[in-house]
Amino acid sequence: MLVRSSDFVFRYGGEEFLVVLTETRTDQALAAADRVRAALQARETKAGRLQTFGVTASIGVAQHGGHPGENYLIMTADEALYRAKHAGRNRVERG
Repeated sequence: MLVRSSDFVFRYGGEEFLVVLTETRTDQALAAADRVRAALQARETKAGRLQTFGVTASIGVAQHGGHPGENYLIMTADEALYRAKHAGRNRVERG
């Protein structure tokens, strides 16, 4: 299992997901994000009669730093996500 029962996974947009890791340090979150990224990359996917294909993930990680608004945390993670995409994709970046 890639997330714990205490964590929360949400579909946040068309192809974006939000994972909230409770009581987790930034280094632990980065490691968890990289495990998810590696698991997706290692898995072959098939849709209908198409040939199998691979999936990769660009992931942004942010830690709640006491800012009162959850939108600030999401914005920080989103900025890290776009840095990961611009740095070559299939990677994890810290916000």
